[in-house]
Amino acid sequence: MRFRDRLLIVGGLLSIKGIIPFSFLRTKKILENTEIVLDSSISMKEPFADGTKWDAAVHVVKETLSQQVEGRDNLALRLFGGVCGEEGSKLVVNFSQNNVDNVRDALSRARMDGEPTLVAGIIGAIADFDDIDRSEGVVKRIIVITGSDDGCSKSVADYISDRVKDKSISFTFRFIAIGLRPDQLEQLYQIVKVTGGRVIPVDTIQQLNKALSESLESNPDLNNIGVEVAIMNSVIDDLNIVRGKIAGREYSEAENLIKNIRSKFEQLKTSEEIPVTNNDKIEKLYSLTNQNQEIQGHLLILSSNIVEAAKAGSIDLLNYYEKYDQLLSTYNKNTDEMNQILLNVKVDANVASDH
Repeated sequence: MRFRDRLLIVGGLLSIKGIIPFSFLRTKKILENTEIVLDSSISMKEPFADGTKWDAAVHVVKETLSQQVEGRDNLALRLFGGVCGEEGSKLVVNFSQNNVDNVRDALSRARMDGEPTLVAGIIGAIADFDDIDRSEGVVKRIIVITGSDDGCSKSVADYISDRVKDKSISFTFRFIAIGLRPDQLEQLYQIVKVTGGRVIPVDTIQQLNKALSESLESNPDLNNIGVEVAIMNSVIDDLNIVRGKIAGREYSEAENLIKNIRSKFEQLKTSEEIPVTNNDKIEKLYSLTNQNQEIQGHLLILSSNIVEAAKAGSIDLLNYYEKYDQLLSTYNKNTDEMNQILLNVKVDANVASDH
């Protein structure tokens, strides 16, 4: 996903919308795309912890998604389990943002049935990323949670290999194996040789929780930036509305909105000193975020100046507009750079976790 939107014409005036990282427009790519592939076969009836493998998996998935998956992320859920030789897998919740509640509801309704058609689940998940426009240049994460190896075939790696090679996109795979025997784990290790990624065996509920949390984990520095960015996005949206109000000569409404923006803007905690993270890319992200916050402050001041000049018919009006749009150009340039750094950081993190 690219988070930058081009300059738009709103009411005859140049404006921007949602060009900060973690902001979304329907036409833009979404950086994080995660599909949970969960075993819903009869193998999940086996005892685990204080209940069954199914009980543990559903509980941990529900709780972890609520705590770790952002509404800005694309999330999907696929279940596998059925009759050998038939479809054996179903996408029950398709990719969408703000999808955690839908996934939780689907898990509450799901029932265990059939053989563990693991390969069908993996191949189905790969096919779910067929939308190249969404999938190129973004993080594609497939997290498989299984209570068994494949119950229909023991020679699965070559079959999956053919499907992976057909794709022009790459994936980050995690295989969370709940209480599998060594011979069952061996099949997963063979699959990983083809798909890449990691097998994470778990034998306790605590290990299961940790495995899923780490599989979904984002860089904490990015999360810190995201808190500030969420406020910045809202400020930018409101500033665009102000531009529209000015263009429509609704000066009183523009002034009231500027007052509200000021109180929102005060929530931002711009750092005078960039945190030391031992990561040049993260530090650059902090720096660009702070620069864009400073630009927002200037845009807010200029918005007030533009309203006053427009009401008075002042000759300074065009000068204010020119300064405003120069700042927007810098803002967009910064955001383009942030987009690329953000993608690189996430890709680096996924590569590192595979080793």
